[in-house]
Amino acid sequence: MKSIKIKKSNLIILFTIFLYRLLLDQCYFKVIVPLFSSYGFHDYRNITYLIMSWLVLVFFIIPIKSVLNEKNASFSNIVIFILTIISIIPFSTLVYSGIFSKSFIIVYIIYWITVFIVYFSFKKIKIKPRNIKIGDKILNDKFIIIFGIASVLFILYISYKYTHFRLNFNFFKVYELRSEASNYGSTPLYGYLFPLARMINILFLAYCLKRKKYLGAILFFLAQMLSFGIDGLKSAFFMPIIVIVTTLFYKKDNYTYYKKIVLYGIPIVSLLGILEKLIFNTFYIVNIIIRRVLFIPVFLNSCYVDFFSKNKPDYFFGSFMKLFGFKTNYPNLGNIIGDVYFNQPGMNCNNGLISDAVSNLGLWGIVILPIILILVLRFMDICADNVDERIFLASAIYFAVILSNTFLFTALLTHGMFFGCLVLFFMKEKRSTINESS
Repeated sequence: MKSIKIKKSNLIILFTIFLYRLLLDQCYFKVIVPLFSSYGFHDYRNITYLIMSWLVLVFFIIPIKSVLNEKNASFSNIVIFILTIISIIPFSTLVYSGIFSKSFIIVYIIYWITVFIVYFSFKKIKIKPRNIKIGDKILNDKFIIIFGIASVLFILYISYKYTHFRLNFNFFKVYELRSEASNYGSTPLYGYLFPLARMINILFLAYCLKRKKYLGAILFFLAQMLSFGIDGLKSAFFMPIIVIVTTLFYKKDNYTYYKKIVLYGIPIVSLLGILEKLIFNTFYIVNIIIRRVLFIPVFLNSCYVDFFSKNKPDYFFGSFMKLFGFKTNYPNLGNIIGDVYFNQPGMNCNNGLISDAVSNLGLWGIVILPIILILVLRFMDICADNVDERIFLASAIYFAVILSNTFLFTALLTHGMFFGCLVLFFMKEKRSTINESS
């Protein structure tokens, strides 16, 4: 009989994913349920849900490992990997909790199966570098430095006008800041240019660190801290830190290394959250990172699926279709979800991925939106090709976080992802064409 050999690296990946799941279970049942059951986080565990949850996780192990092991990764690969890590594994814990209906579990599985099928099909298409020329002159990073300067000046202006250069590091005050900032959004300048400026700052922070322009890096970092003081958006605070860490642990052309940092890092954060609760009897890490980043988006998906199983889809009337004169039946949809499912009319429950799919196309959206998502990510592959790895990775992480919490077309138009892709396009370096083979 032939012996079956399993690579040590695959065993480590498997062990890490299972450990991650077990630590999330502890965070959820020991910390989140006792403190946040009023938000729908309940404990209905039984042996059926336990078996079902592990079957779901094991089912997705192979595609997750395949995405992880792509050595010459594309922009879309990084985004899909991060989305799977922050979505599928927390989903399995919530399946175990028993708070999801069987129909939602099926919807969730079909959505992610479609994502993987489309992703692995489209990644076979080669990406060729492109340049834009005016005459014989190629437009490059020097062309878009002006946007970086403009983004800093704009955030300084908004910070001065509305908050008098306020810096805030109290994460429990963020909802107060968001409520206050909702009054600023009535001005087009704030509503459209502020998210765009914040996104550009992230790209240029990585750009300056990569070029060792530390004075510029400090300026962009400060601008992000000021933007966090304006509306309390947590990604505005954490993304600069992620960019700095990515730069410090930089390894050239080693994307698997970076993806493993993410894979190993989240279980470590989960463990720290558990230790914090045991030692200090506080729950800052579990509340701010584990609950908000990992569990809430997955839970909100179930709310959106339930809501649009009883109401007709919006058909993008609330996003790009309004440019053609259509009016949405669900103005401030996030607030409607907050009112219906949490009895808090002012609560903003914006979300992405499956929530986006069912909101705009109903159940058909769970197979149509993944196709659109991958097409958009492939467009980003074209824009990000030949971009330095540090800028490449920072922008991919940022875009993944946005997509997890925001509708796709809203992210592209309102949150500046489309313009961000154009900025990436002009940050080209001399780097080989993306090799799509894994």
